Amino acid sequence: MPSVAAQSGAGSVWQTINNILSGGSASAYVSLASGATSAMLQAKGFAAFQAIPDGATIAGIVVTDRRHTDSGTVIDSTLQLLKAGNPVGTNKASGAAWPTSGAYATYGSAIDLWGTTWSPAEIKDPNFGVQLAAHRTAGGTAKAYANFLEITVYYSPAGVQMAFGPLTITAGPTGLTEDANNIVTCKTTSLTQPAMQPGDTIVIAGASDAGYNGTFIVRSVAIVGGFFTFTYFNPTGGLAASGGGTATCTNVLVIVTSPPGYTAGNSVILSGVDHQPDIFHRPDELHRCRSFGQWHGRAGDQYLTSSGVFSSDRYLPDRDVLLSGRQELLVHQRR
Repeated sequence: MPSVAAQSGAGSVWQTINNILSGGSASAYVSLASGATSAMLQAKGFAAFQAIPDGATIAGIVVTDRRHTDSGTVIDSTLQLLKAGNPVGTNKASGAAWPTSGAYATYGSAIDLWGTTWSPAEIKDPNFGVQLAAHRTAGGTAKAYANFLEITVYYSPAGVQMAFGPLTITAGPTGLTEDANNIVTCKTTSLTQPAMQPGDTIVIAGASDAGYNGTFIVRSVAIVGGFFTFTYFNPTGGLAASGGGTATCTNVLVIVTSPPGYTAGNSVILSGVDHQPDIFHRPDELHRCRSFGQWHGRAGDQYLTSSGVFSSDRYLPDRDVLLSGRQELLVHQRR
C-alpha cells in the first residue's frame, strides 16, 4: 500500500485523500459538476518495493484501483504512473463509466511497462507512484469516490530472465500460418517484443485449429507490421491458416559471468538461486519456470512437471518439493 497521498494540478479538489492509504471502506472523494475534471489524486511511497534487488529487470507493472460514483456518468480522465514524481508513459485512462458501488479496475499487466523503461532505483524512489483523475461527462453534480490505489511490480532477479505470457495470438486466419516446410508464423497482439529469443520453449494453447497447439522451440522473433511475431517448427504439417489462443514462454534464462563451456543439451544443477516466489506473487497466478532439483512451495500449490501434474497437498505446508532424476518443473501455481 502507498504511504503518501497527495493531489496536484488544476481541477476539482479531492477531499479526505489519506483514506486511499488504508484500502478500507472510507474513501477520498471529489464533487464534479457537469463537464468537470478533478485534480490528480496521487499515491506514492510504496515501501514494499525496497525489497527489489538493485540488479533486477523490471518486467511489468499493474495498477489496481477501487472507485465508484453516487450518480451519473464519471469516467477516468487520467490513470498514469509517476517516475520521480512526474507523469510518464502511457495514460491508461478508461472510457468505461465508474460503477455506482465500489469495484476494482486493473490497468497494465505483468509484461507491460507503460510505454517507458524502469530501473529498480526508479521503482524504489519514494516519489514513484500513480495518479488518477476523474471526469464528469454530463448531467448534474456527482461525487466520485476512490479508496484503493495499489501497484504490483513484476521483476526478474539479476542474472535471470523469467518466463512470461500468456501472449494473445491474433484471431484467424492471420494469427497462425504454416508453410510447406512446417514452419509456423505466429502473430500476437503485443505491440512490444518480450524477452523471447530463438531456442526458447513456447506453449501454444487454445488455437482454433488444435493442430497448432503444443510445446515447440522458437526459431525467430521480430516485430512485423507493428506486432510481435515469432516462428516455430511444427511436426504436424498441412495445417490451414488459423489463429486465436495464447502463447506462453516457459524458459528461465540464467546468465553466468564466467562461461563454463556448456553445449546445448547439457544438464546443470542450480543452487543458491534467490528466487523469492512470494514477493508480489498473487494467489492463483502461474509461475512458469524450467528447473531441476528442489522447489519451495506451500500446501495447495499445483505443479506441472515433465512427468505429470501434482499438488503439494501431498506435502507438508512450506515443504520443499524434490524433483527426482530428469523430472523438470515446468509450471508452479501458487494457491
